[in-house]
Amino acid sequence: MFGRNRTKVPQWAFPLDEKRFTALMQTVEARFAGQPHELGEGFIRAADGYEWGLANLAQMCAGVEVADVPTLVTSHFNTLAAARAFRANLNCADFDSISQYLALRVYPDDWVERVDPTRAVSRPIAGELCSMVVYDFPDVIENIDASHMAGWGKTLDELMALGKDNVRAHYPLVPQPMDLGGIACQVIDAEHVFASNIVFEMDAHPGLVGVGGALVALPTRNGAIVYPIVDLGVLKAVQLLATMAQGIFNDGPGSLTPQLFWYHDGQFEWFNCQINGRDISAYPSDDFTAMLNSLAAPPA
Repeated sequence: MFGRNRTKVPQWAFPLDEKRFTALMQTVEARFAGQPHELGEGFIRAADGYEWGLANLAQMCAGVEVADVPTLVTSHFNTLAAARAFRANLNCADFDSISQYLALRVYPDDWVERVDPTRAVSRPIAGELCSMVVYDFPDVIENIDASHMAGWGKTLDELMALGKDNVRAHYPLVPQPMDLGGIACQVIDAEHVFASNIVFEMDAHPGLVGVGGALVALPTRNGAIVYPIVDLGVLKAVQLLATMAQGIFNDGPGSLTPQLFWYHDGQFEWFNCQINGRDISAYPSDDFTAMLNSLAAPPA
């Protein structure tokens, strides 16, 4: 049994309460009854190695009434089953037919560790984030096994460039100016899962990057916050964005990272910022500190 005897909700299922967690796991149990599988911390893996994540599903369940959890979970797995059937009818060895489905997406490192870093088609970005080439099928995103690339005759750079272009064509990002607690930010609030791809387009959107670069928060896959650094107002922005990123990340759904990043000179750098209750401690790099020393005070 998955959850009938549980008295506590595991960390991966945050922010579910016990009733919603029980409803989630009982519905999953019914769905996979009689099918060989492995239940892990936040995932289920079929006998053939196919894996379904549960953490984001748990965050989705947190937003509905307890009575609606079974319907949501059933609909979710029905969609995934249909997507798997679609995938089964494709020839992934034929690059010309599969190239339209390639996409580049931002993931946390622990996801890559889960799918096996020797098989993932990925590259580090900064901090705990990496970019990974995936299949963007009509109803689901799936990992590309490195073995699929054997007959494609394409380099990782070429696949990543194509993935970026495909995402840009199908999911254009439109940053919107927004005042957040007195700081002027650019916000991306998308209905798709590629909002974090703004990391590949920082210099393509006017106003995203200031003289000191930009602070970037990517708390969920469908939301991003960018603060263009133009003066010492960035000190206030660090405090606010760190708190917001942590809160949005905790609540989900689609949690990506609570970390902050500094974009400058065409690259990203993890901005070390630790939150302990109401206390926020920042540990900027020497380059960030040097940048601060070149900025003017914000307007009075």
